[in-house]
Amino acid sequence: MKLTAENLRKGYDGRYVLDGVSFAVASGETLLITGESGCGKTTLVRLILGLEKPDDGIFRVDGRETVPGGRTLTAAAVFQENRLCGSRTALDNIIAAAPSLSKAAVREEIARLLPPGNADKRVAALSGGMQRRVAILRACLAESDILVMDEPLTGLDRANAAKVLDYIEEKRCGRPLIMTAHHADGLKYDDRLTLERL
Repeated sequence: MKLTAENLRKGYDGRYVLDGVSFAVASGETLLITGESGCGKTTLVRLILGLEKPDDGIFRVDGRETVPGGRTLTAAAVFQENRLCGSRTALDNIIAAAPSLSKAAVREEIARLLPPGNADKRVAALSGGMQRRVAILRACLAESDILVMDEPLTGLDRANAAKVLDYIEEKRCGRPLIMTAHHADGLKYDDRLTLERL
């Protein structure tokens, strides 16, 4: 599977945030989107996920024009904010996105990234770093065509960030990965798109 974006433009209140952005990412590849705060990384993620429409430009999947968020392209996402249900357990949050997995299987996955005893705790009771790892588990374990992660390492120390990156690489199962970050230090990628503030 190959996702291509051609000459994307997006503006708000008469000012463009993105202008002429193009990229391509295929199965097994990682596209890293970097740039300083306010350069449009999250806006681009929202366009890829179909949460907003570009003012101009098109997306293609395997050469065919598509609308992100539609049936031709399913995405699992990690947003800048974790978007978890705080009153539900870590286990419940993940099962909601990966209903085909057994509770036992999900518990095993949780144990790989969180300290013991946290699968059945309410998400609101977990630390910020643990909540981030639950959001990453949820995305990695959900069935999708592509993984899209907006600054997934936010709030993680170096050891946990390295563990998470290894986990993402293992669980992507050949899916294209689009990931944003402020910089590329220590990150592996096949292609890099650096955005500049307009």
